[in-house]
Amino acid sequence: MSLTGICKHVKVLERSGLVRRTRRGRENALEFTAEPLGEVARWLFQYEPFWNAGLDRLEKFFAAKQEKS
Repeated sequence: MSLTGICKHVKVLERSGLVRRTRRGRENALEFTAEPLGEVARWLFQYEPFWNAGLDRLEKFFAAKQEKS
């Protein structure tokens, strides 16, 4: 991966709040911050019952199909 590509990815992570950059002269130190992922996890948690129900139905479908074989 090129340095330009890495810099673009780091900028995206900075804008999302997942990475904080501190500069000392020519050196950059990056610090990962997991707090914004908590918001994502809370949003995803709302959909857990929906996905669990669908996966349970899929499991039953394949179990029934296997029994017929």
